[in-house]
Amino acid sequence: MSGIFSAILLLAAPAMNQAAPAEAPPIRLVSEEVGEGVRLKVIGASDEAVAASYALAVTGGKGANRSVQRGTARLRPGDPVTLVTLTLGNADAGWSALLTVSPEDGTPYEQTEGSLSERD
Repeated sequence: MSGIFSAILLLAAPAMNQAAPAEAPPIRLVSEEVGEGVRLKVIGASDEAVAASYALAVTGGKGANRSVQRGTARLRPGDPVTLVTLTLGNADAGWSALLTVSPEDGTPYEQTEGSLSERD
């Protein structure tokens, strides 16, 4: 029976050594295609109270259009919210987005998204 137990441990060992997935930041940017455009959302969700300021800068149409949305968020534990929703109608022209977050108690961070045509 110990041989079977050893075989099970050998098979399970790689899975046990894998790192846990990184937790999503409390304020993050998500994008989804909608028709010929793209919808960007700044989402706030955390298991603990979080207070932060944020700025979303979006450039579309090879730099022809630029939009900046700024705000502050006070997230309650377990209460997800949408802080910003922005839709670009013609994503074929290329787009980029930069989310900058400055938590009151923590290290500032950034997240970027963009289309491949913007990087050409």
